Amino acid sequence: MVSPVLSRPAPPPSSGRRRTVLAEVAAAVAILAAGVLLGAVWAELAPSVSRSADLGESRVAGDGLLALLAVGAGVVTAIVLAVVPGPRPAVRLAVVLAAATAANVLAAVVGLHLGVQVLGAPGVAVLWPLVAAVLTALRMLLALVVSPDPEGREGGRRSPRHAGSDPRAPGDDGVSGRQEP
Repeated sequence: MVSPVLSRPAPPPSSGRRRTVLAEVAAAVAILAAGVLLGAVWAELAPSVSRSADLGESRVAGDGLLALLAVGAGVVTAIVLAVVPGPRPAVRLAVVLAAATAANVLAAVVGLHLGVQVLGAPGVAVLWPLVAAVLTALRMLLALVVSPDPEGREGGRRSPRHAGSDPRAPGDDGVSGRQEP
């Protein structure tokens, strides 16, 4: 016998939830498309960069070019993430970092498929999400330093939950500093 709770269909997702999911999917698709473009640019420029380097440096030059392109993509991604954080910033960050990881690996695969001979340093295939994550973390830390807790202040007074607030100061918690026995 099936319980009525298990046989009931799931409620349809709300339009707000659907909009949020579509926004995250659009962000992921845009990053993946940028990964394909990055791979094509790498495949186009790598042969000329490799030819201009010495024989022993040609491999490093091709890998270095992909590394520079990935670092640039990471910087651009971090800037766009700061400007357009999305309706749920934590979800957007997770989606962007996962998509950037997939896009950077996709860029390496596309570049190798389009004619780059070899990728000698496979670690460059994770620079894009790494740079985006580090810059986002630094931005968030800077925001904490510049504006530590805007909700905790009322009329310029420090709330008792702030480190270093004086619990004896009048007005913090409603108790005055001096009390007569």
